[in-house]
Amino acid sequence: MNNYQPHKMIITLLLIFLLTSCAPTPSASPIAETTATLPIAVPTSTAVILPTETLPPAPTPTPQPTPTPQPMVCTIAFDSDREGNWEIFSMSPEGDAVINLSNNPGDDIRPSWSPDGSQIAFVSNRVNEQGGGQFIYVMNADGSSVRQLSQEPGSDWPDWSHDGSRLLYSHQGEIYLVSLSGNTDSINLTNSPAFDEQPSWSPDDSLILWQSIEGNNRNVYVMRADGSEPRAITDNGRIHGATWTVDGRVLTGWGWNDQQEFCHNCLVNPDGTNISDAGGKGEVEPLRIPIWNLEGLKGTLITGQIFTSDEEIYLVSSELPDLEGMGIGFRNITNHPATDRYPDWPDNCALNRPTDPVETSANEANQDIVLGYAGDDPQYQQRKQRFEQACNELGVQCLLGSLEDLIAQNVNAIVLNTINGEITENIEDIQTATNLGIPVFLLDAVLEMDGVYSVTIDQQQWALLGLEWLTTKTQGSGSIVTFNLYPEYHHGDMIEKFFSVIPNFKVVAGVDQIDNFDPGWAKPRTADFAKALPDLQAIWTNVNFEGVLQGISEESGLAFDKWPALLCEASAQGLGAWERVRAQNLNFDCIALGNPPGIAYDAAYAAYYLSSGMRINQSALSGYFGRSLTVDIPVVTSDTLDQWLKENPSVDQVMSPDEIRQNWFLD
Repeated sequence: MNNYQPHKMIITLLLIFLLTSCAPTPSASPIAETTATLPIAVPTSTAVILPTETLPPAPTPTPQPTPTPQPMVCTIAFDSDREGNWEIFSMSPEGDAVINLSNNPGDDIRPSWSPDGSQIAFVSNRVNEQGGGQFIYVMNADGSSVRQLSQEPGSDWPDWSHDGSRLLYSHQGEIYLVSLSGNTDSINLTNSPAFDEQPSWSPDDSLILWQSIEGNNRNVYVMRADGSEPRAITDNGRIHGATWTVDGRVLTGWGWNDQQEFCHNCLVNPDGTNISDAGGKGEVEPLRIPIWNLEGLKGTLITGQIFTSDEEIYLVSSELPDLEGMGIGFRNITNHPATDRYPDWPDNCALNRPTDPVETSANEANQDIVLGYAGDDPQYQQRKQRFEQACNELGVQCLLGSLEDLIAQNVNAIVLNTINGEITENIEDIQTATNLGIPVFLLDAVLEMDGVYSVTIDQQQWALLGLEWLTTKTQGSGSIVTFNLYPEYHHGDMIEKFFSVIPNFKVVAGVDQIDNFDPGWAKPRTADFAKALPDLQAIWTNVNFEGVLQGISEESGLAFDKWPALLCEASAQGLGAWERVRAQNLNFDCIALGNPPGIAYDAAYAAYYLSSGMRINQSALSGYFGRSLTVDIPVVTSDTLDQWLKENPSVDQVMSPDEIRQNWFLD
């Protein structure tokens, strides 16, 4: 298989970014005064994993006071240096209506919305009564009534409790808590020799998550809201981000010395138990507090460099077109040459979804989706017909043409027919399509490239079923000849694996290449093998089944009871040949394993569902590169041959639209 991947470095970097961007990456503050004066303790002690018994419930949070002024629901706050220094800006969920809220000569960074959307906490080194220094400030949602909250210079990383009554922040390697009603004296919750930062509240405000640095090691800790019972959740010192999920678990990277690295996005209970793999970005996104834009798209916000040279803020949503086959889409909502980062939005955005649009008929909704079909070939007309059938059922516009033409017409997705799994000549055009966000569905072929999916039978299973049937017919011992002329299917891997565990059966000859390929090669070559190998028990082939059958039945000179076991072709022509041989030899037995033309129908529906905003279920992907959506293999036996000849001689089948959606996509 050709693994030409000119995009690999870009995609690898993008994946690394996605795995780390959802929690702020530790970095030096852009505020010059802080970076110059903030001491960082480097203790020599090692983090201790505390017992993992269930944490006792925390006290009931203080009731939230009535907020004033009225909240600005779903407005996004972020920091940017677009006006020459760091300022706090607000914008709509669409990225417009940008307003400078802080508007101060000092540097203002890391905004944090109060849950009701009425206030914003932020970090600033603006001039104050102490003459300067980095402190936590709070302002109203419109930028008015700025007041200093923390009294410790070097304060950073503010985070509101979900009931709006308290605020966490860090100061010189300690985690502090301050009340926003009544007494404003801060409390040091950690008071440890390690450098502690980036605190955040659990969804029920009973626990606090933070990151603790000792030397070059960074681990995740959890404690109760009053600072009691601190415990390490990770222990290998390799953590670079951690956050709470909406259901109160911790989402972080792999960080355990006694665990194999089976997850990159790892979920763990706050008591350190039940470590599991959260999946890719498409699976992680629903775990976070959502934001809805004015179109009704549900997602989250991240900062990163996705095909840009500067940091931008992106809406991440499974309802947007998939990017590079990652099960998730991205939309740049800042799109500004300056650096834009640390987006935040009020928790109550999750409770204020825009009114759902008026439902339209299926055909009206489908008019904006255009699917393309490339690779049309006379010997695969049934595939094209199945593709067109799906288009007619869906009521979508479908175009036929070359990959280059379909890309130029900006189709939503492309179904690419391949001949015997060969795609080498199409790789550059496939890469161009996926770079433009156009997913490609390959028929009967596999490719290790993001944004590309295969709709196919399981080729390894196809090879295995034939080998198992042949060896069963010969009582599991003897000799076999293999004709394996389609290396793209990787059947040779299965052949080698299969016979490595059957010591009484051996491959005595094989054909893996035919120079100056002649369609008539199989008949004489098969006869030659049969004459030269008197102990030949079976012939396995993935090509020219009828030629192999004719070589044995017409030219080998073997009596019927001396014939080796054979495979038949799962097509109208192949079943017809099988029927003719059986008419002369009633005891002739065979099996035909199909590769149904209906995969084009299945692929068309898959392309439509993905273009409609549905997410592919990553657990449904399998195959040689783990990018295949597989269909069942139709099997014809001697007992069912007559029925297939009568009802479906082409040995074709399709999945129903409901089966495609339920088996391959997430609701």
